Amino acid sequence: NINANNNTDNGVSIDSTNNTGSFSLQNPGTKVLNTISDNGGFGVYLNSLGTILVNKVTAERNYYSNLYLVTTSTAASAVTLTNSATNGSDLNDGFFIQSGGGVTVKSVTASNNYNKGGYIDTFANQNALVTTSIFNNNGDFGLEVNSDGNVTLNAVPVNGNGDNGLRVNTTAGSGKVEILSTLGEHFFNDNDYHGL
Repeated sequence: NINANNNTDNGVSIDSTNNTGSFSLQNPGTKVLNTISDNGGFGVYLNSLGTILVNKVTAERNYYSNLYLVTTSTAASAVTLTNSATNGSDLNDGFFIQSGGGVTVKSVTASNNYNKGGYIDTFANQNALVTTSIFNNNGDFGLEVNSDGNVTLNAVPVNGNGDNGLRVNTTAGSGKVEILSTLGEHFFNDNDYHGL
């Protein structure tokens, strides 16, 4: 279990660009979350060559992005973010993910952030999957996804954001966009510009 709160700079800062090992930040306990909040920099800053797994993390009210996750890995599951809260960044996004491979986001809340709720950028014709996650009341887009692979969204409420609710860009590749409701409904309400 990690608690990294009220630090002058980043709560957790890791640069593993000298090796290709994987990185995991999680807690196997069923009800216990890692808490990384109220820091003067990023909540979690991670720059890696390997795969990244973040699970059961509360990263809120950090000055910059609550979670900043960057990897050059081209694996199909290069970044996985699940069961986490990334709300209330003072100046940036709830989470920022830039990945050479695929990205999965599941059961995440990213609301009340100064800029975007969530930002995902994937390369190498890999896919982005976002399910059962909430992106409400952010200052800019609720969720922005840039991918040259497929983008799949399922049960993603995006409401009350200061720009578009949801922005998906696949112009760099030939991937398709699917918006499914098998896990719950989508809502694109009360955003300042387009809902979707």
